[in-house]
Amino acid sequence: MFMKLITTILVSVALLACAGESEQGADDTSPFALIQSSTDLAAHLRDAGDSPLDRLSTGARQRFIDSLMFTENGLGSYQYSDLEAELSPTEIHAILGLFGLEDSTSMLTGARISTDADREIMKRRDDDDWALKDFWCAGRGTCLDKSGSACTRNC
Repeated sequence: MFMKLITTILVSVALLACAGESEQGADDTSPFALIQSSTDLAAHLRDAGDSPLDRLSTGARQRFIDSLMFTENGLGSYQYSDLEAELSPTEIHAILGLFGLEDSTSMLTGARISTDADREIMKRRDDDDWALKDFWCAGRGTCLDKSGSACTRNC
């Protein structure tokens, strides 16, 4: 319990330090992110003919969408358990790419790997585009312990 508290405090301090280094605010989100807000998500769901989100089963897709927590910087956290359970790294990469977070795919080690592209994606490690596995964005710069979720650099 004490170690979890210390870890949570250290993660929060690190996130606040990163936020202090950048005064870009909403510009911290990848310029290539198609979805940076709940409004963008609604438009994507309404207008996209073939979305990477369609690779998920109906229930998993809805759970994933319901789990998305946006901040002024973009996607702050999401539930990854259905992504790992149903998809390959290549498919997860395409979904996270909608939010500009594709480089964090490699942390989802429970995904089924079946192609060379999957293996290549899982080799990637990009410290500039990270997410904390088993944490949830509880507020600006505050990631708290939550199994099956990811807290992103946009928290």
